[in-house]
Amino acid sequence: MSKASTHYGSTIYEFEPYLDFTQEAVDSAKDGIDFRKTDIVLVMSNTKAEAMAMGPVFKSLDSRWHIKAPGASISVGITSG
Repeated sequence: MSKASTHYGSTIYEFEPYLDFTQEAVDSAKDGIDFRKTDIVLVMSNTKAEAMAMGPVFKSLDSRWHIKAPGASISVGITSG
């Protein structure tokens, strides 16, 4: 990720900031990943990232709020670590 965990930790439990967080993870990985058959994105956070005490889950049935990747519109994002 491009910022320290403290940047994400303060807002990661809100809908849009979490979507942005998950989208950033997908964007940073997309060059080497084929997302065409992907239904769920799992972001593994660093266990030492104390600002993110627990991993949220993102789900939207509205495609305007999906995680976008080449060839995919992903409705579910999960963070764990």
